[in-house]
Amino acid sequence: MPIILFILKALEGRGAERMVTTLASAYAKMGHSVHILCLEETQDMPLDADIHYHIVPYDEMFSEQDIEPNSKQAQAYEAVAKRIDEYVLSQIGRPNLILANIYKVNWIMAYSQLPNIVNVLHTALSKQFEYQLSDKPRQTISHLRMVYGAHPCSCVSDGARKDLISILGDITKTTTIYNPCDATWIQSKALQKPRIEQFGLADKQYIIHVASFDNHERSPRLATSLCENRAEAAISIGR
Repeated sequence: MPIILFILKALEGRGAERMVTTLASAYAKMGHSVHILCLEETQDMPLDADIHYHIVPYDEMFSEQDIEPNSKQAQAYEAVAKRIDEYVLSQIGRPNLILANIYKVNWIMAYSQLPNIVNVLHTALSKQFEYQLSDKPRQTISHLRMVYGAHPCSCVSDGARKDLISILGDITKTTTIYNPCDATWIQSKALQKPRIEQFGLADKQYIIHVASFDNHERSPRLATSLCENRAEAAISIGR
């Protein structure tokens, strides 16, 4: 039975985590042995009973990010990668596919010796590292080449893939695989009657935007753009 392993920081209720749980459910239904490994115990996303959930705890915080190759942070991440490798081989087995999600995990897994790792890129590097690329371009590009050159990259949009190549060059194999979604579940939720009156809203008189409120998501800018010269109310939902 093929072993599929997803690695991410935690099962927080955001887009990347939704993608992981949706894809994990699909792999499990195909008869694969599916595992999700997290660094933190936060779990906002429910998992199907046939998905195995693992924690390799790591919650060290750094006051300032230090991307130098021999920094304390880099050494700590290398040590975490070694612990992940040992845990996976002893408790899960040799995975046929490892999907590493989110930059922090991508950096950690750059030091991993496990086989069949694919980095999943969920956003455009030029936006996520906009300040760093402006402030210390050579250092930042060198670091990102180390992180994303270690394994093949699967990007959730062709724009993100082209963005990676434009910044880092053709350093690894890349492909575009759009986020999966459970269309049946979405359609069932869409059929439910919205309870919007309690928020002072009327049917077809508002625009809703749902996203995590990270800086690189540009949520306030999007909400403002949507409502320019329009009468509808702008509602943003996120965390």
